Amino acid sequence: MTGFIGREAQLEQVRALLSTARLVTLTGVGGVGKTRLALRSAAQLAASYADGVHLADLAALTAPDLLDRAVAEALGLRDQSARPPAEAIVDGLRDRQLLLLLDNCEHVADAVATLVLRMLRAAPGLTVLATSRHRLGVPGEHILTVPCLTLPDPDALCDPQQPSERSESVRLLVQRAAASAPAFTITARNRAAVAQLCRRLDGIPLAIELAAVRLGTMTAEEMLERLDDRFRVLRSTGMPGTETRYQHTLRGVIDWSYTLCTPQERLLWVRLSVFSGGFDLSAAEAVCAGEGVERDEILDLLAALVHKSLVAVDSTGPRARYGMLETIRQYGLERLGELTRHTGLRIRHSAHYRAMTLRAGAEWFGPQEVDWLLRLREELPNLRTALDFCAAHPDHVGTAVAIAVDLARTRCWFFSSVLGEGRYWLERLLASPLALPPDLMVSALAMKVWIALCQGDNPAAEVFLAECRAQAAGPEGPPLAPLTFIEGAHALLVDGTSESTSRLAAAREQFLRDGRRGDAHMATMMWAMAEAFLGDPVSARAASREYTAEAEASGAQWARTWARWCAGLVELRHGDPAASLTPLHDALARQSSFGDSWGPVWGVETLAWAVAETDRHTDAARLLGAAHRLRQDTGVALTGLRPFHDAHVAAVHRVRTALTPQEYTQAWGYGASENSVLLALRTGSNPHTEPRPGAGRAPHPRRNEDPRPA
Repeated sequence: MTGFIGREAQLEQVRALLSTARLVTLTGVGGVGKTRLALRSAAQLAASYADGVHLADLAALTAPDLLDRAVAEALGLRDQSARPPAEAIVDGLRDRQLLLLLDNCEHVADAVATLVLRMLRAAPGLTVLATSRHRLGVPGEHILTVPCLTLPDPDALCDPQQPSERSESVRLLVQRAAASAPAFTITARNRAAVAQLCRRLDGIPLAIELAAVRLGTMTAEEMLERLDDRFRVLRSTGMPGTETRYQHTLRGVIDWSYTLCTPQERLLWVRLSVFSGGFDLSAAEAVCAGEGVERDEILDLLAALVHKSLVAVDSTGPRARYGMLETIRQYGLERLGELTRHTGLRIRHSAHYRAMTLRAGAEWFGPQEVDWLLRLREELPNLRTALDFCAAHPDHVGTAVAIAVDLARTRCWFFSSVLGEGRYWLERLLASPLALPPDLMVSALAMKVWIALCQGDNPAAEVFLAECRAQAAGPEGPPLAPLTFIEGAHALLVDGTSESTSRLAAAREQFLRDGRRGDAHMATMMWAMAEAFLGDPVSARAASREYTAEAEASGAQWARTWARWCAGLVELRHGDPAASLTPLHDALARQSSFGDSWGPVWGVETLAWAVAETDRHTDAARLLGAAHRLRQDTGVALTGLRPFHDAHVAAVHRVRTALTPQEYTQAWGYGASENSVLLALRTGSNPHTEPRPGAGRAPHPRRNEDPRPA
């Protein structure tokens, strides 16, 4: 958002280190510009890595045990399996050549060190560039301490022939001042004061940026005088002995910025620090208003903090999103800890995001469905913070369980490729005895079963299902719809029996009686899928028509794509396979258009079955390879999902029978090495696709499937 000043020497040092070292850590005081230097270096070096650069910003992590999932997400490894995320990371990195930028590591340094060492040992093509206030301590780590910006030569203060603007610190001050104080210029009168100000700020970029904002309301001379007074006060009260001169300077500038804010601005700054990963206006109003700050004052106070460079704003999306530099946020958190009522702020934060997930759960099967999915994905850092706080406070665990259940209900965990995280939270929250409302407990247990089923982890699903049945059999007699649904899903996905259709139809009716329209529609989807796999042509078509009509009437975009997929599945199994290609292709294209990570896993696989049935065996082999690649990326295991596994085995047998082993291996390898979704979209719309010249390179061997003949 702002220009990059200087750092030519450091950019060259980073480039030289990364040419020989596989782990480089940029260290230095907060606010010195480690992140900016790392980002600029990565941008310049991106072309040197076949698989590009991936950024994982760890600032918002609330606990070390979430690190692996954050890194997997940054790497685009959409693993939905039950295996530990670190295993998915290692498996996904083995044959890739990329630069991984790990930003803001200091608060989870031990966990980062463990993961980095494991990744580097397993993936020879991986290079890591980290930023941290201190070294990670990993063998082979190369340290580059990021210095402050260059300062004007003291001689330049007296010699007008040596312009102080040549120094990086003065250039930064002038550039940032241009935005907040357009009338500011360096003159013969203020030249010495500007140079002395930059020297007084030790060339720390963040300190200079905060000072530059004030040049619109006071002169450089006035600022220098006030800053000297501030530092004298700090010295007289004593600073912690472990702080360096630069930490002293930065702390002094932030303290000064804090005191120059109005009481209401200071209060809002401190309260805003409770947010992770940004926030919007409605969140700030809901969480931060009250006790000295009125709700209708929040917008003006936010604008004031933006003008003071204490809060950043991004207005490119449908709603303005605000954020704070991590150093500024950490300062606010320190001040927040001094307040006697800070726990109340955390409770309001959790309550706001509970209200958001409650509304999303109520509205997800409707016209705003995809908007909700995208919004929840954006708010995951705040949702994690709320979950973590509630999990640590017994009186609020029920709030966390409700949040986790609604995120599963809306399929946020699926859509955002963090299915394993959904299971993690449910298992963590339900690990100890809880006095929860019976219907919430049964829903939470059922969602835990549902996630395990979708991961293909049948042993865990059996254990979780027994827990759910035991809870439902309790004396309170909770609503049985979630249990009926999950028993029907289990009968379909694990047992592959026709009993699933009756149970899922019953669950649908129970959900409707309870007024849970979205849950009822998910039961409708699974019922229609069960009919497609296990029913006869008449019942399958009838279920598909009912499912499609329900989805179309809702206006829910994601639900409509699944209805199209189900219509294609019914046509494939009970009608004309060639006619199934259009709805399957349509569903895949729509899901891809709004960034769905879950639907294409099944869309590409089903399209492979359909193409195989139309005797386009080479295309089918390519699609089977592409589908395998998607399953590897997401961690889906077909072996635990009986109807899908059986259909997959039948398609593979049909294609292998028609092609020679060499033809199959070459086509499968081509599909596995391409962009899976784009390949499927081309193949689904063009019956005569041919590989590009030189294609057919088999990818690095992956688990679960071998293209060679059995």
